[in-house]
Amino acid sequence: MNEYQYLKLPRYARMEIDRLRADVLHLETQLYSVTTRVQHEAGVRLLVDPYPESPERALPWGTHLRWAFSIRDYIEVHAEKDAALVVRASDRVIVEPRSSNAFHVDLRG
Repeated sequence: MNEYQYLKLPRYARMEIDRLRADVLHLETQLYSVTTRVQHEAGVRLLVDPYPESPERALPWGTHLRWAFSIRDYIEVHAEKDAALVVRASDRVIVEPRSSNAFHVDLRG
């Protein structure tokens, strides 16, 4: 929406758009703050992406991620160049298909 279209809207609609824009800015700021704090404190690379269609925010191939749920339980994921994911865990890994393009990974020991 350009400025001309915005100014043609009724006042209550412009107020609602302004409120929603402020809410989005506030939430994006909070998300950035939490992401930065977690990366700094835990020494990990954390990507929280509310816009997954953005190619500049994608993890590069060769990225290795590790989620530790406790001292003994963890899941590691490695993105390979041939668009494959290698998943390892501290114990048995259960992969449950959810649909043709989604699955659920669970630790069951």
